[in-house]
Amino acid sequence: MFNFQFRDLDFAHKEGFADFPQDEYGRHMHFTYEMLFFIKGECKYTVEDEQRSLSNYDIVFIKPGHYHFASVRRDLPYERYVLKFTDEGFPVEVIEKMQTITSFHPNCIEFEKLFKQLELYKEQKYFDENDLYHLYKAKLIEIIINLTKIDNSKFVTNDPMIASIINFIESHIKEHLTLDIISKNLNYSTSYIAKEFKRKMHSSIMSYIRNKKIILSRTQIIYGENPTKVAEEFGFDDYTTFYRTYIKLIGTPPSKDKNH
Repeated sequence: MFNFQFRDLDFAHKEGFADFPQDEYGRHMHFTYEMLFFIKGECKYTVEDEQRSLSNYDIVFIKPGHYHFASVRRDLPYERYVLKFTDEGFPVEVIEKMQTITSFHPNCIEFEKLFKQLELYKEQKYFDENDLYHLYKAKLIEIIINLTKIDNSKFVTNDPMIASIINFIESHIKEHLTLDIISKNLNYSTSYIAKEFKRKMHSSIMSYIRNKKIILSRTQIIYGENPTKVAEEFGFDDYTTFYRTYIKLIGTPPSKDKNH
């Protein structure tokens, strides 16, 4: 199967069976973009408050800091292309277009030739890693521009309660957030929102908030802001907690990203 990892790109064509022992496949959020081109299998995919049972040739587009996971039938073959990337080197106009792309795009069979081209490039033995990197970036831009032309609004199930929680968190992400604060503002009991969020999102609200804060913090640190000040700005009580959470999620200390 096709696989390419170089600099900020991680592209793969994966086929087989779900390799997680649990039904939930890959519950997480990260600081890169991710795109899934679903070929076959039985899979229900969740991105933030949206959910869709995937059909063949659906595309899932996941922005940095968006929590996502899949429930996959482990007894059926599961084939997909998975692209992880940053917007490094993209034209400003393309980066702006990426902010308008929604999470789910149904029946994108016309995209198959674009994804297959990724493998064809790799098969050409005369391309070195730098050649492939630039070819893949160009093909990625082509895919992204095409995605902006698709209207997917009628194909997605949205959970109103989860949406209200997520919208509140995003609107107050730099504040000190607790279950009590969220429940009082949304007129739910703390036990109810904690239970429902955990049941539907397979993550606690507080873990979701911490990870979201870290992803956004990293963006500011990369642009040169002081990690200690960023930690304070996002409501962390002490830098040690911020530092440990940052390394756990990002994989590197804040100081390394500051010198990115």
